[in-house]
Amino acid sequence: MKKILVIEDEAALREEIVTWLLMEGFQVIEAENGRKGLELALEANPDIILSDIMMPEMTGNEVLNFLMQKTGFDIPFLFMSALAERENIREGMKLGADDYITKPFNRTELLSSLQTRLKKHEKNLEIKNLALNELRNQIMMHLPHELRTPLNSIIGFGSMLSAMPEHFSPVEIAEFGTHIEKGGQRLHRLIENYLIYVQLALNKMNLSQTMHGEYVEMMANEVIYNLVKSHKYKNPLKLEMQATSYQLILTEEIFRKIVYKLSDNAFKFSDPGSEIQISGKVANDTYLITFVNHGRGMTKDQIEKIGAYMQFDRNYYEQQGTGFGLVIAQKMVESCGGTFAIECVPNSTITVKCTFRLDKNN
Repeated sequence: MKKILVIEDEAALREEIVTWLLMEGFQVIEAENGRKGLELALEANPDIILSDIMMPEMTGNEVLNFLMQKTGFDIPFLFMSALAERENIREGMKLGADDYITKPFNRTELLSSLQTRLKKHEKNLEIKNLALNELRNQIMMHLPHELRTPLNSIIGFGSMLSAMPEHFSPVEIAEFGTHIEKGGQRLHRLIENYLIYVQLALNKMNLSQTMHGEYVEMMANEVIYNLVKSHKYKNPLKLEMQATSYQLILTEEIFRKIVYKLSDNAFKFSDPGSEIQISGKVANDTYLITFVNHGRGMTKDQIEKIGAYMQFDRNYYEQQGTGFGLVIAQKMVESCGGTFAIECVPNSTITVKCTFRLDKNN
């Protein structure tokens, strides 16, 4: 039995809607204002929320905005509104409302809207469950191998030092320590990537906060130059990041992770000596970051099949790693409401473009 939360301050209309829904076999909970509706939404976990917009104590848009900030919120939200509230409707749709129904409406119109949203939500859940099953299978297939490679290095050199410390010179011990450190770092990055991907797949990562645009240049430069230094990348770098007075709609932590993964990818798959170009600027009411590198690139078919555990032509190129830095970055960008696009000329250049939404109200 589907549970529906009805938030409506007009008692007569609320009672009529509740009666219609009960007659159809729905379980119904009701709230007389936005604040009470928010409390019930958090407590009762309804299957769908039907809400008025203009209400005392808390508007429908304020309720929706609060819920959208909650990590993992995934409940269809429908507005009931008058035509005169067009601006409020537009604001609600921007916040993430699934649909709206215009007052006055009859029983048939209401039930049709609800059933359409519920069916669409069920289809989305089915797709998510299939994706999670695929994720589970991919982890079972690939994770053991990816863990074993750095662990073999750590255990092998560690056991040699433990069993025969007197047989090695200080120089050799330092060399063994370097191999152990590299294995540990690779293992740490691997685990971090898997955790991030699982959080994104399960919609458990909070990506709704903002960061100051003034810090974009400073943070990107810091991340990229630290990456170059730690991995000893030799390619020349052209870096042109512009600050902005607007806030970007994502956290500083997520911004750093996206820049790191896409910069690292650009260096890894570039021809030796070729220039890496990374730039950022405000464009069409968004902040656009572009990563360009020169190398083997990807075909159109490969771009369309980007997956978390797919690394193209791995047997030939023997590039270490799971090959899912791109897809993690893509999911992060899109989860923040941004866009992610790859443009490629095979065996020549690959360009990754990310746009982030700007909050111009602050």
